[in-house]
Amino acid sequence: MSLILISSMTSGCFGLFDDELDPDVDNSECTEFEYSGGIASWTFMMYISDSDLEYFSITDIVEMESVGSNEEVNIIVQFDRWDGHDAPDMDDESNGDWESAKRFYIIKDCYGSLSDHEIHSPPVDDLGEINTGDPTELVSFVEWAMSNYPAENYALDIWDHGGGVAGVAYEQSCPEYCYSFGNEPDKLTLPEIDWALDEITNGGQDKLDIVGFDACLMSTIEVVEVVYSYADIMLASEILEPGTGWDYTFLQMLIDDPDTTPAELGAEIVDSFVAQGIPENTGFTPSYALSMLDMSNAQAAIDSFKALNGLVDSTSIVSDLNQVRLHSIHVEPGDSSSAVDLIQLLNNLALFTEDPEVRSAAEAASSAVSAMIMKSEFLDGQSCILGICVLSDIDTTGMTGISVLFPSSESEWTTRSRGVTESLEESGWSEVMEDYYDYLEEEQVLFFLNESLIYDTADFDDDGSNDSISLALEIESIYDGVFGNLTLDVFNNRGYWIDGVEYEFEINSTEIVYLELWDVTYTHTEEDGPAELLRIEAVLSLVLEDGTQVLQEWVETPPEYLTHYLG
Repeated sequence: MSLILISSMTSGCFGLFDDELDPDVDNSECTEFEYSGGIASWTFMMYISDSDLEYFSITDIVEMESVGSNEEVNIIVQFDRWDGHDAPDMDDESNGDWESAKRFYIIKDCYGSLSDHEIHSPPVDDLGEINTGDPTELVSFVEWAMSNYPAENYALDIWDHGGGVAGVAYEQSCPEYCYSFGNEPDKLTLPEIDWALDEITNGGQDKLDIVGFDACLMSTIEVVEVVYSYADIMLASEILEPGTGWDYTFLQMLIDDPDTTPAELGAEIVDSFVAQGIPENTGFTPSYALSMLDMSNAQAAIDSFKALNGLVDSTSIVSDLNQVRLHSIHVEPGDSSSAVDLIQLLNNLALFTEDPEVRSAAEAASSAVSAMIMKSEFLDGQSCILGICVLSDIDTTGMTGISVLFPSSESEWTTRSRGVTESLEESGWSEVMEDYYDYLEEEQVLFFLNESLIYDTADFDDDGSNDSISLALEIESIYDGVFGNLTLDVFNNRGYWIDGVEYEFEINSTEIVYLELWDVTYTHTEEDGPAELLRIEAVLSLVLEDGTQVLQEWVETPPEYLTHYLG
């Protein structure tokens, strides 16, 4: 089995290039505005962390400069640049290649273009090297911006890598926060974002109009629980974002009409972002998704979800979730996706359960969560040749705009939920998950022996790049005459499916399942940056008499053993 993927980009939260083909701006009547004080209608604040996405952050600042500030609109940026130590091939050496954090008042660039990749606005301040994963730095920036550039309306945009419940704004400076020194990036965790927003808004008394995350995977109920006390509107994506992020020419809307409402601005951000993914007759586009959530309805959504979770000890909710989890919509490809679409999960739970109390609570929760969604747009990635297009990225079919942490395995739950334990306990979801994983263990029939995943690679054509994988897994059954299904898939870090096999078997006792070699071909271009790391995922399911598959176990290669493909 072989599959050839030809790509001209790298990923969003993992650095995905896609062309922005906006024409140069007509500058015949362009003037550069000089700030002289006063209260504007809007102050738009962008907080950019120190990471390997700096190329795209520069691109977005250039987009901002195609609009520029005026007497009614302040566009303010804090940009901490990356040293490039971890991945020199991805280091952007343009614009002087500074490595400190600088603050900018964005002015209109009357002489450049969207394609010149040059920051025209002079820095207002140079802070030196900082840790953007420290919440005090976020507070310092926003308080400085609001004090020096006051306005009637405020929007805060946190820009960088995002990981849902894991946090956002990954700091990757060396040596403290980079992999090559044996360290991990720092980031703003959800409790830290909670603390920072509390400080910024005076305990929620002075709410921001918009808090947005131009980052991957941040549209989750757990993030909503943090933001809703401090903002009127939240903007975030349920899936992996392309590296180019939002289309910041949307700021022209504020210039044209300073009385633009937060809801109108949010809708424009959503529409302009997704519009970037409209494919040409030939080429490749990633998937796009962005949601605008009404924080005034968040408390009702949180309370209804908590009420559903409260049924864990008195109803069939745990066994019901075991059935509907298999049919959940993953926000990342593959069974290892740690989060699933929340509204679709609630709707399926209401449809499947035979417990009227669970059904009523699930329907109420679905309705309340849905009421938060002011606007949610999706566009599937496509690969097109001569007008013929096929799906090429994350399938957004059935997504609604908000997710919940619900990994397939208990080990993944333990890893992902670390750092947000208190909020998960408060919502009751952690107790549901603990009972769910206990239930899986009691009901499990098929097992990976020692959680084994044995594989080897080979370079059959001697070109210096591995092009095949052999895999073996040891599977054990506690019963005779059991039918099982085993799937093994290979993904890159973006989540693109590279290749896979499916194997059906009958088992009576412990057996070793060997899969023959299969070819994996992946074309890696210069635009991809450093060589991709591939993830191997194995999913073991029990096959019932009616053909229904019940998930038994899931395992993947640990990051330190990921296989290099250097094609």
